[in-house]
Amino acid sequence: TEISNREKLINLLSSDLNFHNQKSEFLSHNYHSFPAKFPPQLPRKFILELIQKNDVILDPMMGSGTTILEGFLLGRKAIGFDIDPLAVLILRVKTLPMNLKTVARQARSILKEAKEKIESDVQKLEDLLHKRWDIKTKEFVDNWFSHKTQLELIALQSAIESFDDKAIKSFFKLMFSSLIITKSGGVSFALDLAHTRPHKAKIVYTSKGEKLLGQDLIGVHPPRLKLHTKTLRSVIDEFEKKCDQSLNSWREARLGKFKPVIDYGDAQNLPLNHQSVDLIVT
Repeated sequence: TEISNREKLINLLSSDLNFHNQKSEFLSHNYHSFPAKFPPQLPRKFILELIQKNDVILDPMMGSGTTILEGFLLGRKAIGFDIDPLAVLILRVKTLPMNLKTVARQARSILKEAKEKIESDVQKLEDLLHKRWDIKTKEFVDNWFSHKTQLELIALQSAIESFDDKAIKSFFKLMFSSLIITKSGGVSFALDLAHTRPHKAKIVYTSKGEKLLGQDLIGVHPPRLKLHTKTLRSVIDEFEKKCDQSLNSWREARLGKFKPVIDYGDAQNLPLNHQSVDLIVT
């Protein structure tokens, strides 16, 4: 006799769901850091075992969209909601069909424009920074980013904003965001930003070895101080690297035929009909 979905689910929940030894940063899963992500192998296992192609899978609190991306790649009709604008942006970009050669060419154009602004339009960048935020926001930005980094970020941001194509612009906006929230390295004074409330590094060096923070700690060598030391990276170099990595990882993708439904929504009040979903993984 055929095993019921209930029995299948019980068997799945009692099986080995430890995926720590498996690679999880493939395709577009690694576009952007996000807290409390589960490995893509987890929703993939439930999708393959519990529903068929053309069935509907829902994640009502999708976060970075691991479930929805896996459902999309596996040929299911995937629906995802979240109240977080970053979550919606991340997943829309993760499932965005792209002409990789065109996007790579546009990335080079953005980098060229940003470099030119940094080399020849510093005063204009200073003016943009001055007008960009109110006092409180400026204090926050100054706390986490060196002035040089701010100029590089604003140059890159203005180059991205000059694009007319909204879909492609969203890809570059996400790459820009990933520079700030990256787990390691990165362009801010923050440590472990992707996992917890950010901690500020105690000692910070520029890429040329100049000390920006921690002058009062010169000569102090407690064992754990090295863990709180950071060398800032070039915004331009990191953006180029991130774009290259993301585009290369997406080359292997085999897209599903159903475009995912991705939207803002409260899990307590979703605009869905009764009995319209075959599986929920969240």
